[in-house]
Amino acid sequence: MQQSVIIKEIGVYHPKRKINNEVYIEHFKSLGQDEEKVRNFLKDIGRENRYISEEGETTLSMGVEATKKALEKANLSGEDLDIIVFSSGTPEYLFPPNALIIHNEIQGKREAVVYDANSACVGMVVSVDQVSKALLANPDSKYALIVGAERMYHYAEKNDPFTYGGFGDASCAIILEKVNVEDVGVLDASYNTESQYYKEMVFPACGLSNILDEDVPNDDKLFKWGKLHSGPLFDYAPTQITDLLEKHNINLSDVKQYLCTQVSIRAMEKMMNSLEENEFDKFYIIGDTYGYTGTSSPFIALNEAVESGKVTRGDYIVFWSIGAGYTACALLMKY
Repeated sequence: MQQSVIIKEIGVYHPKRKINNEVYIEHFKSLGQDEEKVRNFLKDIGRENRYISEEGETTLSMGVEATKKALEKANLSGEDLDIIVFSSGTPEYLFPPNALIIHNEIQGKREAVVYDANSACVGMVVSVDQVSKALLANPDSKYALIVGAERMYHYAEKNDPFTYGGFGDASCAIILEKVNVEDVGVLDASYNTESQYYKEMVFPACGLSNILDEDVPNDDKLFKWGKLHSGPLFDYAPTQITDLLEKHNINLSDVKQYLCTQVSIRAMEKMMNSLEENEFDKFYIIGDTYGYTGTSSPFIALNEAVESGKVTRGDYIVFWSIGAGYTACALLMKY
């Protein structure tokens, strides 16, 4: 019998500290920026609130908390996991792998594969695709844990409404399970990479080799968000999605939810119009509550959609996200 890989459970963690737009509007106003322009901009990208980590909270600690929630919901332990992957553009450590530390925190087994993955904001979507293939290829593997977490806000320039005002901190952990059922779970994925823009979004801006150089200005050690050239990838997203659906003889009307990057609500509205979808309700929004949480945002959206009843087992769902550089991935799943 053909096997499949499904998302068994999801765990989400966010800090307790919740900050609304007014705090940031006052901040940018104090820097001499136009209050109405900032207010309209935050509204335009779909921001209302976001969670910001407290002192001592890291992507790693948030990832551990999300992992514990997912394991508890799945009634599993660290001993059950064959693969552990940590996805982040702002990991707490470059080495050892943060996935290895999570393995230690949950008392994983010696035989487990552990590694970090950095595809920037598209990292969790890519990891689900790649790890599901690894599970299917290995007859001895059954469960995998993928954890995504970001703290990009803390490395943003404080005069930038998009990064400093739009980002939020959170983590999401998903457990993949290999099952003896055909045509469910992860069905296929499609990629689109435009690498000529790699200089436009860089962290640290000065490069890691210069991070300790005292002559390098502190701002150059932060997150550089240059002129956005991601428009072509967003423009191509509807074609990328429809081609993927047509490959599997699935109609747009069969898709229950689109779980997309939450970088901008306007980008999702444009995608909806290009797909000729009439219901924006099919694009689950969490950016107004969580801010932009990077790699975890499509899966936090899935968690909210499942908890609200918007997605149930057997529904077709499409993930779409984009990472710095740029690279985009569309992932088709029968949940």
